[in-house]
Amino acid sequence: MSDKSPFPPGASIVAYLRDSGGDDQDLSTAQQQEKIEAWCAENNVILSQIYTDAARPGSSVDARDSFLDMIDHFRDPNCRDKGIILWTLSRFARNQDDAQFYKADLRRRGYIIHSMNDNIPNTTDGKVFEAMIDWMNAKYLEDLSRDIKRGLQHNLKEFGAISGRPPVGFMLKEKVIGIRRDGSPHKVSCWVPNPDLVPLVISAFKMRSDGYGIQQIHDKLNLYKSRSCYSTFFRNRLYIGELIFGSTVVKDYCEPIIPINIWNKVQELNYQNRPETRKIGRRKSQDHPKRASSEFLLSGLLYCQKCGSIMNGHVVHFGGKKRNDYYVCTGKKARMECDALSLPKKYIEDIVIQKLTEYIQDPEILVNREQDRALLSASKSAELKASIKLKQKELHDNRRRLNNLVDKIAEEPNAPASILERIRLLESEVHRLEHEIDLLESQATSTQIHMRTPAEVKELSDKLLDLLTSEDLAEKHAILKIFIYRVTAERCDDRIIGQAFFRDELIQEDAPPGIKKLMPI
Repeated sequence: MSDKSPFPPGASIVAYLRDSGGDDQDLSTAQQQEKIEAWCAENNVILSQIYTDAARPGSSVDARDSFLDMIDHFRDPNCRDKGIILWTLSRFARNQDDAQFYKADLRRRGYIIHSMNDNIPNTTDGKVFEAMIDWMNAKYLEDLSRDIKRGLQHNLKEFGAISGRPPVGFMLKEKVIGIRRDGSPHKVSCWVPNPDLVPLVISAFKMRSDGYGIQQIHDKLNLYKSRSCYSTFFRNRLYIGELIFGSTVVKDYCEPIIPINIWNKVQELNYQNRPETRKIGRRKSQDHPKRASSEFLLSGLLYCQKCGSIMNGHVVHFGGKKRNDYYVCTGKKARMECDALSLPKKYIEDIVIQKLTEYIQDPEILVNREQDRALLSASKSAELKASIKLKQKELHDNRRRLNNLVDKIAEEPNAPASILERIRLLESEVHRLEHEIDLLESQATSTQIHMRTPAEVKELSDKLLDLLTSEDLAEKHAILKIFIYRVTAERCDDRIIGQAFFRDELIQEDAPPGIKKLMPI
C-alpha cells in the first residue's frame, strides 16, 4: 500500500471500483471499497462519492456507465473533488488508449489519480513507469483473450464444446470431458438439434426455398421477435451440419437439419437479395410495370439515404376525402430495420424536377454532352473496325486453306474422304465469318452520329423541358428515368437533404452515372 497520500489533508475525493464479474469476483468491489475507505480514514481525506461498475470488463468504457458518469462529474466546472482513488490502475482501464486518454484529460483539468497498489512516484520517471503499467495491463488483456480463444477452439475441435446461446433449432447438452483437480467432473456444453424445434426450422427453409417472403414466414412460424434476425438465420451453416467459430470450422459438427438442395435454393435467394446484387438488377426493378405506371414520379428512383433501401409511394387517407402522399423507406416498412421519416411526395418531386431542369439547361453540360457523344461514337467505331479487321484476317486464312484443299483434290481425284469433310467445315466457317463481318460493318455505319449544332441542342433541351412540365405522368416518369440514375434523400426535422445522381442517356443507355451535387432542400 502507498506510504504517502498525494492529496492534501481534508481533501474531498471520489473512488472508482470495478471488477470483471465471475464467480471468483463476487465480492471484489466490496473488498476494494473496504480497503479504500480504510485508506481515506488513515490519510485524513474525505470520500465524497463512490462510482462502481460491477461485472464490467476493462477492455472498453462503452458499457461502464459509472465510469462515464465519473468522467462527466470531473468535467463539471463546479466539481470540488481533488481527484480519484483506485485499488489498482487496471481497475481504471485495461485498454491502453482509454487509460492514457482519460487520465491525461483528468490531469489537464488539475485532478489527481492515485492507485493504492501500483506504487508510482509522482515524478517524470513515475509517468514512464505508469505508461509501462498501462502497457502491461493491455498486454495482459491481449494474452488473456488469446488464451481464452485458444482454449475454446481446442475444446470445440476435441469435444464439440461451445458456449453461448445456441441458434434456433438447437439446444445445450452437457458433456463430461474429464475430471477436475478437485475430483469434480469437468463438464462442457455442446449444441445439439432440438427435436421440438427442428420441424419449424425445416418449415422455414422450405417456405423460403419456395419463394415465400420473410414476413410470411415470420407470421406463420414466429421464430424470432425481430424480422432482422432471419437474415442470419438463413445463412447459418450449422443447419447443414457445419459450425463456424471464429477461424475454426468444424465440417461435421452435427447431423444436417436442412437438405443440401433446399439450402442451395435459399442461398441463391440470399445472393439475389444482397444490396450489391440488387444494385446490378436495379434497372429491372425500375422498369417494373407497377413502377412505370405509378403516379409517384420517383418510384424506382428514390432510395433512403439512411439505409440504402428503395422508397415506395404511400397514401394516407383522411375520412375518404383528403389524402396525403408520401415516400416511405422499405427498410422501415417491410423489414423494420430503419427509422427514417417519410418524405412528402410533392416536396421531394418538385425539388428533383427543379434540379433536373437546371441540369438540362446547364450550358456547360450541353456542350460536354455533345463532346462525349462524339468521343463515344469514335471509341465504338474504333472497336468495331478492330473487330472487322480480325474477322477479315480469319476469313482470309480460311479461304486460303479452302483453296489449297480444292487444288489438292484437283490434283488427286482419289483424295480421302477426310479432305472432303474438312472442305465442308471450312466452307461453313467462311460463310459464318462473311455474315459476321456484314453485321459489324452495318453496326459501324450506324455508330456514325450527327453532331448537333448549338441551336439543335437548345431545341432538344426545350422539348425535354416542355415534356417535364406537362401533366403527362408517363412522359415525365420516362424523362426522369432517362436522366436520373438514383436519388437518395432523408428528412431531418423540417428539411430534406439528399443527392441526385445524373446520367446522360443521350450518350449511351447504360452509361455510368455521374454525381451531380448535393440537393439543398
